[in-house]
Amino acid sequence: MKTNVIIQGDCLEELKKLPDNSVDLILTDPPYMISKEATIRRSRNPLKYKYVGKDIKFNFGEWDLFENEEKYLEFTRKWFKECSRVL
Repeated sequence: MKTNVIIQGDCLEELKKLPDNSVDLILTDPPYMISKEATIRRSRNPLKYKYVGKDIKFNFGEWDLFENEEKYLEFTRKWFKECSRVL
């Protein structure tokens, strides 16, 4: 097995390829299911003098959207179980 490798891909597919107890570190940035169809309109705030900031959108992308909380938890349990196995 190669050492010092960064693996990019679907975590559920890639982790299954690794043997048990073969990894020293896993750095994750999983979906947190925090995307919303909401926007903060910063440039329209009359209390901010001469401030024209960008609006803040809370839709981070398809990767952070789940059908419901149970689907999100199911996905999270799967990748976390694989991480635990290989660590």
